Amino acid sequence: MVFEAYESRHHAIDTHDPLDASRFRMEQAGLPPKDLQPMIGRSNRVYEVLN
Repeated sequence: MVFEAYESRHHAIDTHDPLDASRFRMEQAGLPPKDLQPMIGRSNRVYEVLN
């Protein structure tokens, strides 16, 4: 549509890698990888996901 074409030219939003965004947020909040264990699982799985 016309609006989408205008927005893509004048207000483009960069897409970011979700993993990079997660790492950035963890760094900003001072969260260590172990804080992801309740959501991801054991520490070896957390490090696997982060790598």
